[in-house]
Amino acid sequence: MENTEENLTASKEAGSVKISNDVISIIAALAIKDMDEVRKNTSKVRGKDKSIEVTSSGRDVVINVDLSVPYGTKIPKVASEVQEKIKTSVENMTGLNVKEVNVIISGMNISQDEH
Repeated sequence: MENTEENLTASKEAGSVKISNDVISIIAALAIKDMDEVRKNTSKVRGKDKSIEVTSSGRDVVINVDLSVPYGTKIPKVASEVQEKIKTSVENMTGLNVKEVNVIISGMNISQDEH
């Protein structure tokens, strides 16, 4: 999906509304903020959070989210919950079509009690 602009535009009779990909990323992050089972992997490039990446084309959005989970987590169940929460939040708040929410589990948190 090509991201030719840094934002999505919705035209209305009264004018247009532009929604930045950064705003969509923030909505996605807030949607999963209170989930105990996941942690965003923190990676920043030029001050921007790269654990959630948004690409857009027209009114369609694809969101990639990079997470860590605790040892023992049922990954498919949690990933499905993350996908649903993000999709619902972004679509409800923006009116855009979330085509995909790709969850990448690239880390595992192991507490000291597990050793």
